[in-house]
Amino acid sequence: MKTKSLIITLVAFLGLCSCKQSKEEKAQQMIVEYFKDKVYHFDSYKPLQTKVDSLFVSLAFDKEAIYLTLDMLKLFQLKEEYTNKIEDAESSMDIWSPDGYSSTYSRGEYKRAKKERDENKRRLDKTKDRIKAQFDKIKTRQSKIKTGVFDGWKVYHRLKCLNGAGTFDLFDEHIFLCDKNFNVKFECSKKDFEFLSKILNTIAVSDDVPEFVEKLQDVIF
Repeated sequence: MKTKSLIITLVAFLGLCSCKQSKEEKAQQMIVEYFKDKVYHFDSYKPLQTKVDSLFVSLAFDKEAIYLTLDMLKLFQLKEEYTNKIEDAESSMDIWSPDGYSSTYSRGEYKRAKKERDENKRRLDKTKDRIKAQFDKIKTRQSKIKTGVFDGWKVYHRLKCLNGAGTFDLFDEHIFLCDKNFNVKFECSKKDFEFLSKILNTIAVSDDVPEFVEKLQDVIF
């Protein structure tokens, strides 16, 4: 009787073990749920590769730092737009610069260009202040996180699916940052993630915005 009871217990235990999902299986289940409403022609979706690695706390993997950095990048884009508008306005000022023979029209064009330049200079200065404030927020976040602590999973996934028109296959690569239970904290394309990681790693070793910009140029170019 004891032998029979032991066998039954072992069979039950092995059954439980066989039902336990591997990390890769949990990751694939998460990915399918995540992509259901995001992939073109989901019925054509085919997973090609899924790789799960342990995720340890660092600035580059921190959800709050990532979103703060994405907001800062938008501000850098605004800074570039205002800089270009200032240059265009100053070019117009050079063309319509008044002299003793200037017409009413040319003086009006000069005045319009000068106003546009001055307005964009004010916007540029304000944006620079916002960039500094955002950078400081990221550095504050860096000082609070405990690097090196296990924080979940980094999941790489390569897939194939039809394009929007359903005429040919698309191949794509994605990175998921997940908590310990494979709940998605952040997701983007592999290419974007690698670029974003370079930015965050450069912020981590920079003390201010000018130093960050200088170091980032070396990293990217």
